[in-house]
Amino acid sequence: VFCFMKNVYLIVNADDFGLNQEVNRGIIHCFKNGIVTSASLLVNREGFDDAIEKIKENPDLDIGLHLNIFRSKPLTGLKYLVRKNGEMAGNILFFMLKILMNKKSAGHEIYQEFEAQIKKAMERGVMVSHLDTEKHIHMFPFVFGIVADLAQKYNIGAVRFPFESQWAIPIPYMRQLPKLFFGKFFCRISKRILKASGLKAPDYFYGVSLSGKYSEKNFELFVERIRPGISELSCHPGFLPKTISYYMDNYREEELIVLTSSFTKEHLFKKGIKLVNFKIFENKNE
Repeated sequence: VFCFMKNVYLIVNADDFGLNQEVNRGIIHCFKNGIVTSASLLVNREGFDDAIEKIKENPDLDIGLHLNIFRSKPLTGLKYLVRKNGEMAGNILFFMLKILMNKKSAGHEIYQEFEAQIKKAMERGVMVSHLDTEKHIHMFPFVFGIVADLAQKYNIGAVRFPFESQWAIPIPYMRQLPKLFFGKFFCRISKRILKASGLKAPDYFYGVSLSGKYSEKNFELFVERIRPGISELSCHPGFLPKTISYYMDNYREEELIVLTSSFTKEHLFKKGIKLVNFKIFENKNE
């Protein structure tokens, strides 16, 4: 974990880049006209090629990878962590049970699939600054260890540490509570893995508690809670997709509006919060 005395830095990272063209357009809109500084790329979704084009057109956009072992088809021939139709589980409980039943098979397939996704992005010329995961799956220490190993292997210097020590707003969306409580349970073990790996991560993480609850008022509440050091806010902006595939699609435009509003930008400026991306960790020593 990396800390700057007195200075307050904020990374605003848009997840799901590569999901589809509407989400991709929304993320680029928030980067050009709002406060988004970084985006995490989904490698195995239909918007990947479009995202690669947009990365080339916007070389200042910092790119991480949103490693996905949760939904859609895998890049590799997974046998254990998929359903009968070859699709990923799309269910946290299914995923956890599979790990508990056969840790070795689960670990092998997670490593294999994540590595294939990293290679595919790098082969397309993506300069990867950090790693995180779809649905914060690396919240589980077993998966966090795999992500940390791959980051070291591919010389990726930073990872998301997806544990909210303090919620962004007092009352989160009910749907997010299991993730927040899992985070409390697994945080200490993952902190030891992070420290042993030598990788960098922001000092504080926010996003789960704000998900589905974006408004200018709630964003103002969040800004009041940001502490000195480096914080990451994960977000999911986008324009409304042609097909609503899961619940987050209903909230993407709300997030886009808040992340590009003049109120939001002015409030961060008034508070002296400096917008940065994961490149802040490059060439820095603890």
